[in-house]
Amino acid sequence: MREDAGETVRFAITRRDTNQNALTINYALSGTATPGVDNQGGGSAVTIPAGFSSVGLALTPVADSLSEGDEPIVLTLTPDATYSIDTPASVQTVLKDRPLDEWRFGSFSASERANPAISGDVADPDKDGSPNLVEYAFGTDPMRANAAPLSSAVVRICGWLIALIVVFGLLPAIFVRDRASGALTERAPESFRQGLRESLRCGPLWVSIGVSFFLVLGYSSVGAPGQNVNFYYANDGDIAKGAMIAGWRGTVTGLAGVSSILLFTGLGSKYDKRTMVFSMLGLSVGGHLLNLLCMTPKHPYLQIVPAAFEA
Repeated sequence: MREDAGETVRFAITRRDTNQNALTINYALSGTATPGVDNQGGGSAVTIPAGFSSVGLALTPVADSLSEGDEPIVLTLTPDATYSIDTPASVQTVLKDRPLDEWRFGSFSASERANPAISGDVADPDKDGSPNLVEYAFGTDPMRANAAPLSSAVVRICGWLIALIVVFGLLPAIFVRDRASGALTERAPESFRQGLRESLRCGPLWVSIGVSFFLVLGYSSVGAPGQNVNFYYANDGDIAKGAMIAGWRGTVTGLAGVSSILLFTGLGSKYDKRTMVFSMLGLSVGGHLLNLLCMTPKHPYLQIVPAAFEA
């Protein structure tokens, strides 16, 4: 069982006789896991109630941030004059660290794990520009310099790409002259009150505001729960891996959103703008619904796909 997964291990102690009286069974817990520190719920005896053939003993792990490695927990029945012990007389389970601490245990020595400047989350002992959290996420050796998984060159290229899309998406709207501009006549300027009055009476405007409001409200409402599902369901409590996937989702959403400016601007000039707006909203809703299929523990990276449509 993993200490941060909220799991509980249950042992079953069973009697074979037909005696219906209550029976107290003595037991001992051993192993490197310390009762009361690494797990809770243990003791030294349990009682099988009268009329029952078995009783359960539950142990709940205590989460910590220590890299301790696998810690076996052994439950052994101890002799008593009131019963005889059948086989097996003992059973074992293993308490595992959080995924990050498990990686840290295998990557650093005991002295290195005791030094946060070497094994801490943001430490960079090999001086390659990737802190331990990044080394863990990409599966690289924290004690040997590697090429940065996400080099500054890649970041700069992505930044320039987004800048070019924004610039070339906005420049036509600023400098290109409307085809029908020569046929337009000037209107007398309206007062603020008159413009406000016309806006308040505009039905399509209120429909657009309502749709946008509920879309943003829905997206905001599921944002935090969605991250919990990502961390603790799709990635089995591996927060570092979940955070990396969330970062990729954000990147894909941003790139797809900016790129769609050119696409829908062009389609909007060819087709009805109302149709284009509802098409964009439909794609966004479809992208969110796609998470029901793509957010799965078997393929956690698959949840990046809906991000392109959510934009």
